[in-house]
Amino acid sequence: MWVSDPTLTNRSVLDETIYAGYGSIEYGIDDKTSFKAGLRYEHTDSKLDTDTQGTVVDRNYRIWFPSVFINRQINDTLSVNLAYSKRITRPTFNDLAPFVIFFDPNTFLSGNASLQPAISNAFKVDVNYKSYFLSLQYTNEDASIANFQKRIDEATGRLIFEAANLDYTRTFGATLGLPIKLFDWWRTQNNFTFVRQKVRTFYNDEPIELSLGNFSANSTHSFKISGNFSAELSGFYNGPSFFGSAKYNEVYGLNIGFQQNFGEKWGTLKFSINDLLDSVKFTGGTDLPEQNIKTNNTFDFSNRTFAVTYSRNFGNSKLKSSRNRETGSEEERRRVN
Repeated sequence: MWVSDPTLTNRSVLDETIYAGYGSIEYGIDDKTSFKAGLRYEHTDSKLDTDTQGTVVDRNYRIWFPSVFINRQINDTLSVNLAYSKRITRPTFNDLAPFVIFFDPNTFLSGNASLQPAISNAFKVDVNYKSYFLSLQYTNEDASIANFQKRIDEATGRLIFEAANLDYTRTFGATLGLPIKLFDWWRTQNNFTFVRQKVRTFYNDEPIELSLGNFSANSTHSFKISGNFSAELSGFYNGPSFFGSAKYNEVYGLNIGFQQNFGEKWGTLKFSINDLLDSVKFTGGTDLPEQNIKTNNTFDFSNRTFAVTYSRNFGNSKLKSSRNRETGSEEERRRVN
């Protein structure tokens, strides 16, 4: 006989309406300098009702989102781009839905119906020299959405993981891209990123401020073994980083693949191994002694995967592909993760 647990039973109805309009202009200041600006207006009306608590969320807001882009082509090999944009990040429907996934009788993963959208102001400078690039970015985001945040239900003593809004996140990032041709048969693409992040959030109504510098790198190596046979090796390293108020250890991984091209008529055969070392695991937790909370967690979202793929084109290869067009529903589809 099934018995309903009222603390884990809920029926919710979300009614969300978004009205938006966007306009942009482009202007060539001179032969080497171009300017583009855009402005988006958004009016959102969102209401969430539950059968146990009544109206949980009733939001109605109007926001302007400007963006500005300037490109300067200094010479044939050097260009500089400047950009500013204000953006909104809405919580995904999976983050909002009040579902429950059981880890054990006292540990759950749950949605958070009261999540607010995050608003960010981003400033970016890109410098491109031949095929090398340097990117500098500063982002100021309010109400940042962080996944896998911990909350203790005082009434039941249960530990609940859920997405939550932080007070703010301030991020400075620098990325360097270095393509290197070692030999005619060996080419590499190497990206190095440094991020300095400051996070402010609340736990039990007490403010918490955390800061951390993070270094990450990824490198892709392409090998042309013979005329129609090639291989690719890629790896990445991501240093300790924040997930909201939780700090997680470094993560690294390695992928490898081989490809045999049989020609235009007979297609291509690929063999690949993703996460070759089975090392992509997120280990860490929250350590807030002043709040009497300390957790240690390991999330393993993927395993070593072997894949064999054969592809072959049929029909007239000269036919034009369909136009790449994004409809108004694409943004909503991306909110289902």
